[in-house]
Amino acid sequence: MTVVRLSPHLYGCPFKGLQPYTEQDGDYFFGRDADRDLVTANLLASRLTVLYGPSGVGKSSLLQAGVVRHLHQLAESEFSYLAVGRAVVVYFSSWRDDPLDGLGAALQAVASPHAEPDAPGRRRLSVEMIREVSERLDADVVLLLDQAEDFITYHSGPSGDAFAALLGRVVGTPGLRASVLLGIREDALAKLDRLEAQVPGLFGNTLRLNLLDEQAARQAIEQPLNRFNETAPEGREMAVEPELVDELVPELRTGRMSVTDSGAGTAGGADTTVEAPFLQLVMTRLWAAERERASQVLTRATLAELGGAEQIVRTHLDTVMAELTGQQQEVAAGIFRHLVTPSGMKLAHTAEDLADYAGVADAAQVAEVLEQLAAGRERILRPVPPPVNQPGPPRYEIFHDVMASAALDWRRRYTAERQRLATEAELLAARAEAEAEHRRTRRRLTVSLLVSGVLAVLLVVAVAFFVQAQRSRSEAQHQAMLAEYEQTLQRDPAAGLKAALDGWDEKSTGDAEAAVRTAVEADTNRLILRGHEGTVNTAVPAPDGKSVLTAGQDGTARLFDASTGRLRRQFTAAGGSPLTGASFSPDGTLVATTAQNGQIQVYESGGRHLGRLGQASLWWGTRWITLSGRPALLVCCTDEGPATLWDARTRKQLTQYGPAAEKAWYASASPDGRQIVTTGPKGVLTIWETATGRMLARSDEFGYSSSMPEFVAGSNRVVFMNQQFDYGYYWVSFWDWRKGAGELDRRTDMRSRVIAPMAVRPDGEKVAILLDKEIDFFDARTGELENWTPQEPDWVTSATYSRDGRWLVVGGNDGRVRVWLADRMGNRPVAELLGHRGSILTVAFDRKDPWRVISASADGTARVWQLPSRTVLAGATGWVLAAGYSPDGRNIVTAEEDGHLRVYDTKGKLLKEWPVTYGNDQLNNALFTPDGDRIVSSSVGSDRPQVTMWQSGPSIPPLQQSGTLLKSLAISPDGATVAAGDANNQVIVWDLGTGRIVRRLGVANPNLSVLGVAYLPGGTTLAAAGTDGTVRLFGPGTGEPVRVLGRAGSSPLRALTVSRDGRLLLTASEDHRLHLWRLSDGSVREFDGPDSTIGGLAFNADASLLAVSAADGAVHVWRAGDLGHQLTELHRHGDAVNAVQFTPDGRGFLTASDDTTAAVYPCVSCGNFEDVRQMAERRESGRG
Repeated sequence: MTVVRLSPHLYGCPFKGLQPYTEQDGDYFFGRDADRDLVTANLLASRLTVLYGPSGVGKSSLLQAGVVRHLHQLAESEFSYLAVGRAVVVYFSSWRDDPLDGLGAALQAVASPHAEPDAPGRRRLSVEMIREVSERLDADVVLLLDQAEDFITYHSGPSGDAFAALLGRVVGTPGLRASVLLGIREDALAKLDRLEAQVPGLFGNTLRLNLLDEQAARQAIEQPLNRFNETAPEGREMAVEPELVDELVPELRTGRMSVTDSGAGTAGGADTTVEAPFLQLVMTRLWAAERERASQVLTRATLAELGGAEQIVRTHLDTVMAELTGQQQEVAAGIFRHLVTPSGMKLAHTAEDLADYAGVADAAQVAEVLEQLAAGRERILRPVPPPVNQPGPPRYEIFHDVMASAALDWRRRYTAERQRLATEAELLAARAEAEAEHRRTRRRLTVSLLVSGVLAVLLVVAVAFFVQAQRSRSEAQHQAMLAEYEQTLQRDPAAGLKAALDGWDEKSTGDAEAAVRTAVEADTNRLILRGHEGTVNTAVPAPDGKSVLTAGQDGTARLFDASTGRLRRQFTAAGGSPLTGASFSPDGTLVATTAQNGQIQVYESGGRHLGRLGQASLWWGTRWITLSGRPALLVCCTDEGPATLWDARTRKQLTQYGPAAEKAWYASASPDGRQIVTTGPKGVLTIWETATGRMLARSDEFGYSSSMPEFVAGSNRVVFMNQQFDYGYYWVSFWDWRKGAGELDRRTDMRSRVIAPMAVRPDGEKVAILLDKEIDFFDARTGELENWTPQEPDWVTSATYSRDGRWLVVGGNDGRVRVWLADRMGNRPVAELLGHRGSILTVAFDRKDPWRVISASADGTARVWQLPSRTVLAGATGWVLAAGYSPDGRNIVTAEEDGHLRVYDTKGKLLKEWPVTYGNDQLNNALFTPDGDRIVSSSVGSDRPQVTMWQSGPSIPPLQQSGTLLKSLAISPDGATVAAGDANNQVIVWDLGTGRIVRRLGVANPNLSVLGVAYLPGGTTLAAAGTDGTVRLFGPGTGEPVRVLGRAGSSPLRALTVSRDGRLLLTASEDHRLHLWRLSDGSVREFDGPDSTIGGLAFNADASLLAVSAADGAVHVWRAGDLGHQLTELHRHGDAVNAVQFTPDGRGFLTASDDTTAAVYPCVSCGNFEDVRQMAERRESGRG
């Protein structure tokens, strides 16, 4: 037991709760020594440093109590890289006013502490001012600019531009004795891009502040007490039980702790990183509890009495809110929902705005609550002054990020409790009324039988009130669970599935069923591979697909069963050095690990350790190759000498590439293993013959360095990242080595701030390069940029092609894994794999299952994902605007933007393609005729359909021109006629035998169009959906409609379809509403459709289900008997879905999309719900 004494001047508590540490608290700030030293070293070595980290990680405390204090205490010989002994350190975080004025005043206050605040000579910050201070004091000026996210919020105009310009001058002025650090939240890091144009090398030196590890957490608990002990008076001793620390640190680990009842992470995870705010909250509460009982020992028993660490954190807000009156709590519940979004993002509003939003008539009441919650040590809110150019009252926001979700959780529980109390009050009132009525009845009635009868009636009434109250309470709880599900599904579908199942178990409603079905579709996470302590740096599948190999910061590699997630075996690095990577030999029999200490260890995949590879003190990397049937060869490189080739099984060196003085920073092998490329000093690339070590080609000096070389284009060219002598960006470059030495074959205009990872398509013809926040796709033979992804919210970190080269999986710093349709970028990925809570380090496709993805993350886990399978109909070069089955269901036709018709079989094999050469060639419709021999199509620029015998047979003469552009198309059930809606509000009918126009239906109106047309069964009646908002039904008689559904002048109709039996008709309007008509009586049921533009509509065979495709990239499904609840939605495309049709068996969909593909896929969530629910339960129980 460690005995300490409490310092008398800090008698209250040695822990800070949610308050940030300041420089004055530096004596009690522990657990961040390594981070403090790293930041200080970067300030000494670099002119500009960007420090970022998750919200609430403690950046401000580190800078104030750690870095500022440390710089002030450094000895003269230790501090300055300019060999001077003093530093002028300015910590600045007040961005409301002009930052240059504020920084100038702050620098003057530090450099001239005795000057009057408003003394003459006060001025804005400038390079000249910094130089004057540094020369006058013979000191280095260090500017620590914290909370830079507030700069972005307040200064989007000239003041922001002026600051950016000055920062660029400070960074770029030679000889200026200054260092600058920008501190910013991780979620706002991308917004610093606005400074990049004026600040050279803005992201050239970035540091990420991570959560506390186990050792640092222990220091943060024990060392403040030890420090207090140094001056504590006699009799004020405090003690901490070692058992308390041993129990507390695991309880506080990241992912286990939450400020809400539902939790924010996964209980039982192995990650032992700790969030500092939670640690401080728990220690503050423990301290208070022990002091209240005059105890001098922080004990494990007290922790248990308080409910454990999680309960302390969760109820922290409750303690503060209990100080409010009942009326004030009601006001707080009303305003919290406007201070935090459902996703947990903080908002700031004035008291007047919050009163208006919450419906509180007296804004003074709101102001009173805001001021009380913003006061004191344990405050929940903080006032935020308005921007300097927008004078007005202060706004209020949640004080600390970790309390945002707690505020929502408190409001949810408060509302539920109020509803419960109201229900109980109703019940008590009902009972009181029953009793009063009973007394009155007894006075009025003398007949006991009558009295008994009345009492029985009153009892029934009371029971009815009670039952209704219970139902109301249950419904409130159920709705709260569904609301929680919706929030969770957006960030972690696996957790969303669990929440949906819990909601179904609580109450089996239509909403709960829809939640389970939707979550089943969204959830792609099959396994969570746990066991590593800290970051998982690598996760790779075995060649046979049966296992997954991971390597972690904890110095272990682990082999997991890919089906069950069970740990098969563990490989431990010598000395426990963190592992930077692990990989299988091509045949899967060997495993190689690379460690931070530079060692490479080789194991049999069965577990036997074969030994260390070579004696180099630092290997840069390894690459497995197969050469002459030998699959266990490793190419290794080190800056201590040349690259070498090793037999991994015997650990013998086979070949050396160049003399001993040769330096190889990176090495890569050609796909066939016959050549090796290495990079060395001054950007020189060298090609070697693998087997002999003979040099085949050497480039000129390409700059300062060349990195990440990869063979492309049949191994004739090399793509790499090239940095010029100006130490600036890394440029995407190509070299045709078979031409020998010389200048670059191509140095593109595309660049990155860091060495950019890349992925080469298996055929070597395309290369994807991760350039900061986007992925650029290059033609490997020409070096031309062909396509790119939209900008991601954070940097992309890793990417891999699927074996067929069709898909690209990408990981990012935002913890998301995205799957893109490679080389054909849509507006969005075809899948987002959500659930990780840390940066993604590696991603990979499984080598056997093309729909399985493996990822490794800084959150301490690896995950196995299963993408929904599909058959992709590829071949188009533009949008696919329509797709449909042949009558026998064996073939599929697509109509495409490039003017082509393509026919596929149902397995995706392209059978035939041909261009349609009329109009402007953008096809918008294509249908098989009932005999399956002909295809009828139309284009946006044509006034007549095109009819094609797609297999063989006589040519078909063109149809008669109509004189108006066509918008929609339908073929009669007997195949005798084809009808088209036009841009003149008419339906035109052609005889397919003669090619002549036989009918024009409706009155021409150039201001209206017919965007949907369909034959009803029997072929005598046509339905036309128009932009006037009506559906007109035309019979076999005149050209006038026999019936009109809907109201002219309502929202324009975009699409129409009819059920197979002709009973139902479905339309979609531009206002995103859907209308289901029953044709027997003209009745209609309206309901809300998707929030994006609707593309196509479809019924299944018995009209029990209806499907809607939309521009959000999804297919939305409803049950015809329950239009109030969307049944499910399926996301299989990377752009708008233009058309949808049920597969012939009714179990899936055929869709056409702007992402240049059509696809066929099952709908596992559309089936019998009991089967869906059982599948969800199995998935949840087997996830690990």
